[in-house]
Amino acid sequence: MAKRVVVEATYPADADRLFRGALSFREMKDAMKGVATYNGLPDDEAEEGATYRVRTKIWGWLDVGEHEMFVEEINFAKRFVQSRERNPAVRRWDHALTVARGEDGAVWRDEIVIDAGWRTVGAAEFARRVYLSRHRRRKAMQIQSRIVEVVA
Repeated sequence: MAKRVVVEATYPADADRLFRGALSFREMKDAMKGVATYNGLPDDEAEEGATYRVRTKIWGWLDVGEHEMFVEEINFAKRFVQSRERNPAVRRWDHALTVARGEDGAVWRDEIVIDAGWRTVGAAEFARRVYLSRHRRRKAMQIQSRIVEVVA
């Protein structure tokens, strides 16, 4: 059964500027230094309708093979991105990212639905830790996370 990973981070930033940064692959790679590398991923911003295929390594040595990311939707007015991702170990990694105005800046929310067969529980926990790490590196003021069952 699929799991939903939810990570919310509060930043002392303008929501529009924070969302623009969320679209930057360069910014993502910087936030993932020491955790993951993405061979073949450009430094550009994500583009709606584009498919990116990258070779991903975790912690510099664990090769997870080719990771495919299809950017299904980017909505600037709603500050929303939806991607559909997968790799040899994970058949579904659907990532919805939103940035909303908050009381003290902006709230960045990552919601990832993961289906990795028998590996789902471990993959969901790994994702939760990776997204927590990304937000810590980005200097979020506050971060909350949870993993829940996906109800069909």
